[in-house]
Amino acid sequence: MTQPELLVEPVPVVAEMTPYTGAPVDPLIELKLDSNESMSPVPSLDAAVPEDGSWQPNRYQRTSGLEARLAVIFGIDSDHVTVTAGADDALERAVRSVCDPSRQAVLTTPTFEPLERYVRQAGATMVQVPWWTGDFPVDQVCARATPENSLVAVVSPNNPTGAVASRHALKELSRRLPGALILVDHAYVEYGSPEHDLTRTRGSAPTGRRRGRTCARRHRVRRWTRVACHGVQAVCLWVGLVLLASHMAWVG
Repeated sequence: MTQPELLVEPVPVVAEMTPYTGAPVDPLIELKLDSNESMSPVPSLDAAVPEDGSWQPNRYQRTSGLEARLAVIFGIDSDHVTVTAGADDALERAVRSVCDPSRQAVLTTPTFEPLERYVRQAGATMVQVPWWTGDFPVDQVCARATPENSLVAVVSPNNPTGAVASRHALKELSRRLPGALILVDHAYVEYGSPEHDLTRTRGSAPTGRRRGRTCARRHRVRRWTRVACHGVQAVCLWVGLVLLASHMAWVG
């Protein structure tokens, strides 16, 4: 007996996509940030495992403990912080919360490739502004933004070019585009100077342990918890707690 042919087709935007493999290295790029994985040793979890039986590596754990400790580092209330299943999860939540087919999103080119995929999957019109060197191109981005614009994505230092957006540029974006979410990806902030560091951390990020974090106004954090159901593995949460306890800077 032959199996019937499956008639369910993917939506057009997914059918047009190719599998994500990462972009080839451009010869003009001297500092390769993409695929750059931390070589710092991760401290043992043994000392951090509680003896009261609360350590359950096969269960999803509440993220409130790690969020509270991160909030102390950033000097903000804990309801301004959310821990996610990797930094990619945080970015996708942010994009999905403000993008749909009636809206526009402005990205730079080149930039972190998954952002383009998230915008396309949300159906928003994607506008790309070149940014290779120098400060973030605020004037060019604002010139391309329409009244329907709901997102400006800033990867700083930019992946894969290393270009850095200044505090002044980010403040100008917020002032000139008050109706847009200014999404700042600081995954490689430890490569920048302290003047550009908005997170006040220095990084040792064990790649592959799906744990990210986002800081935002509390109403945005509440919205982001509505658009995804990904849990964070217990091991990932405990790695984050151990890194903080051992004074090793942690970034998602």
